[in-house]
Amino acid sequence: MAGRVMGGTNTVTVVVDYGFGDKTVSDDAVYAFGDPTTVTDECVEVNDTLEGQLDDELCDDFTFMYERQVGPYNAAGTYYVDNTASFVTNDTGTTGDDDAQVVITVPEDSGVCTLTQGYWKTHSEAGPAAHPDDGWDNVGVDAQDTMFYNSGKTWLEVFNTAPAGNAYYILAHQYMAAWLNVSNGADSTAAVDSALAQADVLLSSVTGTTLTKQQTTLAKQLAATLASYNEGSTGPGHCDALEPVIR
Repeated sequence: MAGRVMGGTNTVTVVVDYGFGDKTVSDDAVYAFGDPTTVTDECVEVNDTLEGQLDDELCDDFTFMYERQVGPYNAAGTYYVDNTASFVTNDTGTTGDDDAQVVITVPEDSGVCTLTQGYWKTHSEAGPAAHPDDGWDNVGVDAQDTMFYNSGKTWLEVFNTAPAGNAYYILAHQYMAAWLNVSNGADSTAAVDSALAQADVLLSSVTGTTLTKQQTTLAKQLAATLASYNEGSTGPGHCDALEPVIR
């Protein structure tokens, strides 16, 4: 760390009393302080509860800026996002912190919206999203680790399996997302309720993940109905509007 040269001017004034009048004499000199020989706590490590470590050796003034998505919020109400920034100095280990709270208001008329399969796939306790959605608790005590029908895989494992043209997974992905949306409070339609019921019967009847030609046709039809619901083309709409960004 480069030191700053600081200094100024020192002025000396002498007043001599001769008995018959004073005489004033003054003079000045410029002085300067050079770089210190020892600098203590010149750098800090900076951490943030939302972003983690921001810098491990910050030695000058700096402003950190980042964007962070919070939500989505499936119900109207007031929500709070807390954040604390802290530092620890590099020599003495002195610490300090400061916090802030962002208040997010979802208006009453927003309703309960739907979320896509991509959202549910990434917002379980297994991550990678930082804030899991507790809607997964509706599946059961094992949440994302609950076995999915007779597939031999858990809900999350099925979500993480690319369909690669397999109609079983095409339907399973949209079915799981729609089921989670409905159980989480999103309004459904008669068509969605019917598709969920038919999908339940179809998935229950299969051992493994291989469908017959007739089942494949039905599975793709049901998946299309459920995809429209999950993506907001039908039903209460997708949750994009309820996904604020903290800056």
